[in-house]
Amino acid sequence: MLSGISLLFWPTAIAQLDWTPLWIGSIFSGLLSFLGHTLNNVGIRMIGASTASIIGSSSPALTALVAWITISETLNVIQRWGLMLSHSGSRYLVEKAL
Repeated sequence: MLSGISLLFWPTAIAQLDWTPLWIGSIFSGLLSFLGHTLNNVGIRMIGASTASIIGSSSPALTALVAWITISETLNVIQRWGLMLSHSGSRYLVEKAL
């Protein structure tokens, strides 16, 4: 929202931008962020804070895995071992908590 407001104070040559896509994108991004935070809070209430934090701690490993699958990001051997170790540890802790 602040980035959209800051464009109001930009020089006049750039002020001739089409503002409609900017505002639509800002509102869409805000709604998705709100939905994500709401679903996160509902999930924490459903499964408990400790289990949710264990699952949330696997987020960096899942991000690396999705990047490897979708954009062919290269992962070296140590990173692959780290992914497996992170996944195994998270899975063990979640099963132990349930």
